[in-house]
Amino acid sequence: MAEFDALTFTDLLREYGQPLAPQQGEEMFQTATKFALELADDKLEMSGKTYETAGSDLYFSYVVCNSNGDNVSVKARRDELISEIQKAGISSTNVIMSTSYGSSSIDRSCWLVRVPGNAFAEVFGKNPDVADFVEVQPLLPEMKISQQTVDAAQLILAGNKVTDLTDKATDQDFLGLGLVICDGVYQFDGQTVDDGVVTEKLIDFIKNGQMVKDMSFQYYYFTNLEEGSDYYSERMKLWYDSIVETVDNGGTGDNNNCYNAIDTHMIKAPDSELGNFAVTFDTVDSIELGFVSDDERDSCIYYIIHALALHPYVCTVAPTLVNTIDPPPEPTPPTSGMAMTKVGGMSALLLAVATVAVSML
Repeated sequence: MAEFDALTFTDLLREYGQPLAPQQGEEMFQTATKFALELADDKLEMSGKTYETAGSDLYFSYVVCNSNGDNVSVKARRDELISEIQKAGISSTNVIMSTSYGSSSIDRSCWLVRVPGNAFAEVFGKNPDVADFVEVQPLLPEMKISQQTVDAAQLILAGNKVTDLTDKATDQDFLGLGLVICDGVYQFDGQTVDDGVVTEKLIDFIKNGQMVKDMSFQYYYFTNLEEGSDYYSERMKLWYDSIVETVDNGGTGDNNNCYNAIDTHMIKAPDSELGNFAVTFDTVDSIELGFVSDDERDSCIYYIIHALALHPYVCTVAPTLVNTIDPPPEPTPPTSGMAMTKVGGMSALLLAVATVAVSML
């Protein structure tokens, strides 16, 4: 996990950092990585699909770096990576390389790549020497969640403002999440996928508690915890507890208050300014939302954050921090890549954050 220590914009260090000792955190990170790889394999196998016939929901995201040679162009490294994938019998049409996330240096180029299942196991299996210069890391859910996401939720759910989290002038007291939908979701297999289809699949997934449990490493870890190996972070326990309270103890169907709140109070807005999908609760009042307590509401909100990050369609989950006090400034011509313009389906501001993150791998 040392390569990711500098990822100040994700929840990774909250997940596997203190109070875990460095060695414990590294071991937990590796265990979570192994779980993600096996999950991707199992999902594809159980679907009965192949690399060629897999649907978009069977494509998983990986950070992939090619470090073969110094002063090699990005294109040359990309072409070499694609070539090695093709040698393993996987068509380049089944490889979606992000146009939004990526970085390059003198000795390494990295991309965010979506492939069906764990296709890279096939690549390394056919040619083990590829591991000498290609590194592959599954994009774990905690690597999708902005570091401020839980902080913002905790402040708002406690009845506070989010001023301390941003230099924006804000008295924001509503809860919103801006999502970045991964490349290749809205355009898949030569077809345009309607916003409504993506929305429906995300909501159906959140309300399918069993599927969320199956895909959550945190739920797996705590339900299979062996006596004497009980080390974990508070963040891991937060996600696990949210699943237990929302799914295991929350009832099913219309009897589940969290699912009902999603249907009646959660605003789904594809192609928002803060990502290319957003969800916002029109209130955080527990009674209005239909919860019997603030604790039940809080568990639901954390469950939703975790579930969204688990879905293969989602590459980023971040709070929507909106200027609610100062009038918007007069628009000025952009002078850098930080301008809030859409680039590859996401804002350039989020693009800059993502690029910084990947460049630190």
